[in-house]
Amino acid sequence: MALFLISRSPFEREEYKTALRLAAMAPGSAVALIQDGVVAAQFAPPAFRKMVEEARSRGVRFYALSEDLAARGIAARQVEVITMKDLVDLIFEHRKVY
Repeated sequence: MALFLISRSPFEREEYKTALRLAAMAPGSAVALIQDGVVAAQFAPPAFRKMVEEARSRGVRFYALSEDLAARGIAARQVEVITMKDLVDLIFEHRKVY
């Protein structure tokens, strides 16, 4: 079980592809959108959305950090909004963090 942190906008970099691919292969994994990565909670390119749906179909959970959403004026779609405390809890719940 692993936690993948996506901190870059999917429009800025394509590092998300590796994170989402690995998350989909690891049952019980989660993905947390933080910093500029929260842009994907409302706006995401088609490739990102397709990979998210694939990962979700395999049981991957998705989160977005509320503080980063608020700082960017973004409303989250289809992800669970969490606080910094929740993120810390997720980090300790998962054996590996990427």
